[in-house]
Amino acid sequence: MNIETSSKDGKEGAGTLYAVSTSVGQLIEAHRHHQPLSVTEPSETQLDESATPTFDARYQISARDLNLYAATSMGFLAILAALGWLWNKLDDVIPKTWQQNAFDQLAHLAVLVLVVFGILFLAVAVLISYLNLLQRYYHFTLTKQAHTLTATRGFFKRLEVSVRISRIQAVRMRQSLLRHWLHLTTIQALLASNAADEEKDNDLVLLPVIKADQALTRMHHFVDWVPATTPDFIRVPRTNHWYYVRNWLLWNLLFVAIISFVVGHFWPQWLLWTMVLSALWVLIQSLQGWYAAKNAGVSIIYAHTLLVQNGSLWNLTQYVVRRQNIQALSLNQSIWMTRKHIAHLELHIRRGDGNESVEVRYLKAETVEKKFWIGISNADFLSI
Repeated sequence: MNIETSSKDGKEGAGTLYAVSTSVGQLIEAHRHHQPLSVTEPSETQLDESATPTFDARYQISARDLNLYAATSMGFLAILAALGWLWNKLDDVIPKTWQQNAFDQLAHLAVLVLVVFGILFLAVAVLISYLNLLQRYYHFTLTKQAHTLTATRGFFKRLEVSVRISRIQAVRMRQSLLRHWLHLTTIQALLASNAADEEKDNDLVLLPVIKADQALTRMHHFVDWVPATTPDFIRVPRTNHWYYVRNWLLWNLLFVAIISFVVGHFWPQWLLWTMVLSALWVLIQSLQGWYAAKNAGVSIIYAHTLLVQNGSLWNLTQYVVRRQNIQALSLNQSIWMTRKHIAHLELHIRRGDGNESVEVRYLKAETVEKKFWIGISNADFLSI
């Protein structure tokens, strides 16, 4: 059992009790919630049966939603990378003669057989990712009791994390491109602690998967400062979308130019294919820039809560953050941006021991200044 103290030095501030009875955790939780206890012997400390905990809100993932969450995960990409790393390590161990014999055998196989091998390799990675998520979020349950949220999950390893709502710095809703198409989202909490250091990205999962149009309504039951409905966004003007596309293209054009030069110099026979793949890569990056611009926006809720949305690397992400949890708010303009009357809005939120920077770029400067620089100050949103 770990007792997180919100230290600024990783796990050094966490108190750890090894191999203790689960009743110890129940005793501590009961003490936190001021519940009556029935103590017979120290080894048999239990909650009073008459004091069965009641929850203000409760959610348990269904079998259908769990399967949907596991099936739409892109975690197989990480598994493919891990298998590639493992193969690279085996390359140093397996005798070169064995490797050469294996390559000679593969060279005599038909292209169709090689494709089948590739598909099977991919299928194994997808299956491993799918099974891993099934056991990881098996019987996932989120409960709210007074001012505390408790998330419980796991099959082979049962994990229970309790966190006070006051420790939540922001609520983040994230959609991969596939889940965006399917209108699904995952909700996480950014914490001022390392209590969720075993979670992906070290952020506590509140709802693994839920319909995007129901996300805010459902989350409002657990965290009351999250809006129940989607507000109107201040979007990036359409005329400014091309700035996103341009920025994505500049670095990628430089990248493919260098790759093409190297291939053309050392392997000229592969230059044509390299240029075809480079053109395809540049097109994909252009679409990524358009996707990021189309999904960027910001909104003020209740005059004390901010909702920020942006898109990057084929992920659509929304942040709901309160006034008191914003560590810094900045308005950035370069010289040429001043002339064009556009600006970047950037927020800094505490995340564990570090910082989460959230930025919406190329907004109308006049709108940002009125809504977020003057309007927010007058609404006592932030002391400037």
